[in-house]
Amino acid sequence: MVRTVALEPDPGDAPSPHIATAAVAAAAPGDVVVVANDGRTDVSCWGGLLSLGSVRRGIAGVIADGACRDVAEAEEYGFPVFARGTTPRTARGRLRQRAVGGTVTVAGVEVEEGDLVVADGSGVAFVPRARAEQVLERAEQILAREAAVAADLRAGAAVDRAVHDARLAGTASPGRPGEAARRAPRPPGAPPRRSSRPCPPRRSPTPWTGSPCPGPCTGSGRCAPACGRAARPTPSSTGCAGTWRPSWRPAIRCGAPGASCAPARTGSGSPPCSSR
Repeated sequence: MVRTVALEPDPGDAPSPHIATAAVAAAAPGDVVVVANDGRTDVSCWGGLLSLGSVRRGIAGVIADGACRDVAEAEEYGFPVFARGTTPRTARGRLRQRAVGGTVTVAGVEVEEGDLVVADGSGVAFVPRARAEQVLERAEQILAREAAVAADLRAGAAVDRAVHDARLAGTASPGRPGEAARRAPRPPGAPPRRSSRPCPPRRSPTPWTGSPCPGPCTGSGRCAPACGRAARPTPSSTGCAGTWRPSWRPAIRCGAPGASCAPARTGSGSPPCSSR
């Protein structure tokens, strides 16, 4: 939660409390102090003693719309300070605290006490508390779309096929993960792609029906390409002679409903059934 502090130039006509100390003292663990100083970079509005006091209170960080100082101390404490710049000039005699806990303006954005804020190496974003759920939902949708694009890129999709504005904005028709990669041209000599269909469930042996088998499963729980060509023996009431060996997983018998029969094999290699 945001704790706001508004500053103004100090005319020197009366003593005033040290800036931001009241906000730090009132903050709860996890709060973020926001100091509004109209973007001034000629004088510091946050320093090492405030960083130390904030760490002792469990404050998560500070957003300073102005300059800060004592950067090495903040780094030593592991305390995040987001500011417009740095300067060694102190606020004493130059700035004073105008208000604590009200609405402030940071880079043209109104921020109220109790709002939420997200900050990282890319910048700072304020979220009005009343719209937090809506913003979170939209952010999760964007994150899911970007994750789908990243999955296509890792699967080998060309960047000009996987990344486009309509898809990132959510206005394009949704596709399955890896769809862009499947549409992309295959490089020469690339191995065949495996199907993304879920493996069929394990079944008990039953008489052969003459229909194609569902295809073998890989260890990752996905269906692999069909295993070779299957022999087509005379139907029998006892079912297939060939079975999946323990070296193939999961172990599914070729005598499952809809399977084609082949002589039993031993050792490693393709199992004795296939899709035709």
